[in-house]
Amino acid sequence: MSFAVWDFVVDVTEQSTTGHVIATSADSDDFAATLTDENPLILYYSSVEHLKKQFEDSDFQPPVGTILVQWAKLPFPQLVPTTDVRLSNRQLLVGDLVVKASDDHQRGTVTKSATKCTLQTTTLYRHKDHGPTLPAHFRTLDAVRSESAQTLSDSHFVNRGTQTGINGATSNDRGHDIAIKEPQLNRTSVDGVEIAAPPAIFEGVDLYDLRTPTEYQKGDPVMYQEWAGVIRSTTEEITLRLMNNTVVVLSPDVRVSQPRAQTAYSTYQLGDMVAVRKADLRLGRWLFGRYDPNVEPLGVVAKIRVLEVGIDWQSHKSRDITTITEDEMPTANIGLDEIESGDYVFYDMQAFTAHPASKGREDEFTTDPDVGALCGPRVRFRDIEQAQAKYGARPEASRLFDQSRATNLGFDMNVYEVVSSHSLVSVQWQDGTTTQETTTHLVYADFTEEDLYPGDVICSRDVKKSDSMDFKISKRAGVVQSVVADECIAKVRWFADPTLHLDMKEDYVALPNYQLGQLSEDTEDVSIYDLAVPLGLDIGYLDNVGYLGGVDYSRTQQDSQDQSSAEVFDWPDGRDGPQGLDLHGWLGHVLENHLDATYTIRLGASRNVRNVRTHIDNISLALDPERIIQKELLDQQEGYDQHGNPLPEYSDEDMEDLPDDVDYGVIMMGDRQEAIEYVLDGISQPAGNEDDGAWSTDDDGTNPSSDKMDIEQDFAMPEPNGIAPIPQVIQVPAYALLDGDVPVGHRYFEEKGTLSNQSLRKVMREHAMLSAEKSMPAGIFVRSWESHCNLLRAVIIGPLETPYARCPFVFDIMLPEDFPRKPPRFHFYHWTTGSFARNAKINPNLYEDGVVCLSLLNTWPGQEEEGWIPGQSTLLQALISIQSLILVEEPFYNEPGYEGKRDIPGTGTQSVAYNERAFLQSRGFLQHALSSVVSGGKDLSLEGVEDVITGTYLQEGGPQVLKKVIADGEMLVEKSKESDQEAIQKRDGISLLSRGACLVLGKTLDSLKALSTGQPQE
Repeated sequence: MSFAVWDFVVDVTEQSTTGHVIATSADSDDFAATLTDENPLILYYSSVEHLKKQFEDSDFQPPVGTILVQWAKLPFPQLVPTTDVRLSNRQLLVGDLVVKASDDHQRGTVTKSATKCTLQTTTLYRHKDHGPTLPAHFRTLDAVRSESAQTLSDSHFVNRGTQTGINGATSNDRGHDIAIKEPQLNRTSVDGVEIAAPPAIFEGVDLYDLRTPTEYQKGDPVMYQEWAGVIRSTTEEITLRLMNNTVVVLSPDVRVSQPRAQTAYSTYQLGDMVAVRKADLRLGRWLFGRYDPNVEPLGVVAKIRVLEVGIDWQSHKSRDITTITEDEMPTANIGLDEIESGDYVFYDMQAFTAHPASKGREDEFTTDPDVGALCGPRVRFRDIEQAQAKYGARPEASRLFDQSRATNLGFDMNVYEVVSSHSLVSVQWQDGTTTQETTTHLVYADFTEEDLYPGDVICSRDVKKSDSMDFKISKRAGVVQSVVADECIAKVRWFADPTLHLDMKEDYVALPNYQLGQLSEDTEDVSIYDLAVPLGLDIGYLDNVGYLGGVDYSRTQQDSQDQSSAEVFDWPDGRDGPQGLDLHGWLGHVLENHLDATYTIRLGASRNVRNVRTHIDNISLALDPERIIQKELLDQQEGYDQHGNPLPEYSDEDMEDLPDDVDYGVIMMGDRQEAIEYVLDGISQPAGNEDDGAWSTDDDGTNPSSDKMDIEQDFAMPEPNGIAPIPQVIQVPAYALLDGDVPVGHRYFEEKGTLSNQSLRKVMREHAMLSAEKSMPAGIFVRSWESHCNLLRAVIIGPLETPYARCPFVFDIMLPEDFPRKPPRFHFYHWTTGSFARNAKINPNLYEDGVVCLSLLNTWPGQEEEGWIPGQSTLLQALISIQSLILVEEPFYNEPGYEGKRDIPGTGTQSVAYNERAFLQSRGFLQHALSSVVSGGKDLSLEGVEDVITGTYLQEGGPQVLKKVIADGEMLVEKSKESDQEAIQKRDGISLLSRGACLVLGKTLDSLKALSTGQPQE
């Protein structure tokens, strides 16, 4: 069983113990970094205590076979084995991508969801020294009481950094290794707190009857006049009702937390029992009563009020946002007066569908709102009167609505906690079918670039430049009707006469002047690799769109002219300006995709809230909440480690003292780690490899097959009888120092500088290593220039049995002035011309902008011993690392955190899809390189290495690798065509391809055949 963040889980031995998952082994490094920033205090299940150091050293990335769970009744998260928990429910929202846990060969999109919740009311608490009872949520009270105030200051609680600690008693008597820093805990005493009345449990509540108690959510749309944006931040103040029934409003700067929780950051929800410092109470604004130093600073969060909202303005009703200056936009931060003025309309995404009780017609779209996780969040009813009418007749409902404002000083304390839930979802699968599924039978599916789904608006990758050279034009555009996932074939209805202009610089970005028109009735089978979803037409469920008016296809023919296009309504409030103009009726969100280029959208901010069905020509993407919700990644800066600390500096004297004949190093690449040994006077080999000259990149190093990375056979010619290879007539030198100047197209040409004599000596040591006989593995070629030998250009041929096999990858290199104190700088050339050579990463660690992510180059966060070590690490080692650790058999798993996803359903399919794309893209790279050389054109990235391309692929008497690429490709196409469905489902994307990949490969092979005869390609 695989788990995901926010999964609702129960303990298999104690069914009453519930919680939610906050981290798994499959989470990305970015998620783990967030935990690191929060410096969490962790409990350890007794059977995984031995994994504590591994867990902490990985910055809280749970080891495989474990998950981090926040139990409802424990104050701190706990690392537990996956075998000891059971998945109770999984939160899936409209638009989520999923696969079946039992069958991951096709993906689907959640189109509707329906959840039944079990709610827990507030508990009534009182303090032994005070009379009144207060409704609150404080499920960790028993766990807090089990740890006395004395325990908090004794040796049971130790610094997490020491990797030590002893078991402490907990509410369920398990052994928990609690490793915490004493000052981080909220120490407010709860000794006097008593339970006056336990909470009530109420089952069978529909999630669509609930909402979160807070009004303004990060990422929600907000409108002002003709502008629309999303909330990027909020500043809140809380009102605290103390145990003696006094009420104080706290400053927004006050840190609020539950007793025994960490105080490093505020953690609270409406209805929580929390504690603060007495000094914060004293400085508060008192509504009832006054400060009493004899009263514990303990109380209930009675109200949360937003004082300030930060807004990212992203769209305008009638103007192109890219042409508007920041000065013309509304203010990015609004205060309480503006919030309450009514001038700003906050688009409530929790009410994004018609409630069943208010549906205008039977087929009107309804689904669950997003109230956060399906376990643990604080909720209240959307409409208390409707809820009383629906649920009030049940005998157990007496406690559900018993917290009147009159008994709570005017505060609404009818807030509940979701303690369990059960969800059913409707899923539209890639083949066009729709089924209803229990969410526990489904697994989240990450988006991949080649994913296509029914309803996607696509264009062909066959584009040409306009006569004016202002934009690109796609040959065809259409709508996907279904996808045969195993074959990578999409069934497409094409638009009859579309106008679709694409951005000249960006890859497949639709310009806003599109007019796609009518669809043809016929469908055509097309390889998914020949199609792209243009950015701007990638309209998905719940996306916020601008509505331009037009025909409402949901009305009858007689009433088909959409009256909303005039946006004039006779409503009494007049808040939208003179003559009843509906200023906010232009923003909506997508509810349904009808597969015919029409969408049902809900105009949720309009004065006449309604659903309309309209053509894609009448809508445009307006807002992108992910722009502000995504965690900000800190770019790894040269000279700093993964924690932002400066790497150690080395003086020239230090350099002179270091040995330069041996290099031992451990290199980190994604989740892969390998030791690479280099001996100056010998042949470079991976550590542990002996005489076979092969390069193995298997993670465990146990694969006995040693020819996986061996491409030496490409550089030897067989005798006629095929018994033994003989030296080829022409050999391409692995290293050469060229006469003349460095090409101006070299990435570091402007930074070449002039080396000092001392720096020159160190650079020449590297050249000596590169030029040593048999120093470089087959497939690595380096060229440099006498005028500036600190600049180099390398060609690395992809190893066999990888998606990159026999294809060229070009890198520019600079040895900086302070080399080897600082590592070499690498730039990767990502070509975007040629068949399927496109603007998408060909490898997780080779970026389109040229960045090469490798710990040895200090461009990838790793442990200290994995980075560049002056005097030990070498340029040759970096080249070998790229060939053996980046150009690997399964590059998909080089993505951060993806190694832990191997056992998750659907991940293997993603890896195969990545392989197929990289396979096709690599051959596109090869076509680009050969086209440039054959045509005699000036490709600045190939100057100086033309002999490598020509000698390796084309020259008579040379290895003629191009013939092998073509022959292998033709055999692969035939083999794939003859394979049955079961074999295709189990393909690896290298030795067997899908039908869609074969169609694209066939076109590329035709181009390569022409190049093999010396015919240049357009």
